[in-house]
Amino acid sequence: MSVSHRSWLAVVAIAACAHDPSSEAGPGGSARSKPAKEPLVIDVKSTGDLEKLRDTYLERAAAGFTGTIDVRIAPGTYAETNWSMAPTEASAPVPAIDLVLEGQGAVIPGPLELVARSIRVSNLAFVKQRLGGTRLEATGSIAISHCTFVDGRSPRTLDSYIELRSRGTNGKKTPVDVSIADTWFVRNFQDDATIPAALLAFTTNMHEPAYFKDVAISNSAFLGNAFITDLALNYVMTAKLDRVLFYRTWPAGQLLTSTTSQDVIVNDSVIVVDDLARVAAIDHSPPIRFTGTTKIYAKSYKPGAAIPDALKVDRAALSDRAAIDATAKDVDAAVAMPVGMPDDALRAKVDKALRP
Repeated sequence: MSVSHRSWLAVVAIAACAHDPSSEAGPGGSARSKPAKEPLVIDVKSTGDLEKLRDTYLERAAAGFTGTIDVRIAPGTYAETNWSMAPTEASAPVPAIDLVLEGQGAVIPGPLELVARSIRVSNLAFVKQRLGGTRLEATGSIAISHCTFVDGRSPRTLDSYIELRSRGTNGKKTPVDVSIADTWFVRNFQDDATIPAALLAFTTNMHEPAYFKDVAISNSAFLGNAFITDLALNYVMTAKLDRVLFYRTWPAGQLLTSTTSQDVIVNDSVIVVDDLARVAAIDHSPPIRFTGTTKIYAKSYKPGAAIPDALKVDRAALSDRAAIDATAKDVDAAVAMPVGMPDDALRAKVDKALRP
């Protein structure tokens, strides 16, 4: 790796605060022309409407719009298609636009790209995106809540299926915050098991690098996925996972990786893996800490077995995977859930499984 853990932390220590673009008046989202704080509301009711979003985004960005674009997606199952809200050129500046995608349980293909000052996504099921991965890139913040990513297939050309990318502004390595809450990742596979790919990866824009200051993942689940890595944390100052269930049966790779990052904590969570060595790997990062009521269930674990260097965990938190057999059927039901959003009963079963 070209940058050491110590040198990267030094860069973070002197990084400037996030740039706060000055407010400018710009075109509104309807016949009325309003200042930037007036949101543009777009109703999406068809696959065709999804495909038109990029044109609207580009038009507003070109006009100097600096407010919120609020995309409201109606219930239903949408056909697989390419759609995005991003500049045409990857090197183009990030518009001072805040993107909000709100659904009511709609089942849609994941966007290829969302690029904005901030991105907020809620109440959507992203399913069967076989045309490419999903990248969310922001200069300020990314928030995902009450969503499901299910039955995705990662092409062999991708090293991450869902990429959350930080981006600096005006040549400054600025901080980006991420929140993921009440979100499930279910039955997502990489097509080629020989490539070290990640289901969910935190990365940075290499032309305008930045870093993640605070990452919070809570009340969420990674269920029956088949990637070399389920969650790859890169360039993160602090990450805290609270009440997260990892249920992994694929005997390859690791659930978590921490690379050039500082403090990663897994709290009050449950981890089910094929082998203790599959829990985590670190590179230029301190060991991942497992705290609170966190339990790790590893197949054929024996008391006294060596604890991998990547884990900082009390031995009392470790058990043989067989100890979770009584509740495994409820988790298996979640892994086999229909495409869409999990119902309240299924959520309750998984919540129960999170109480070791």
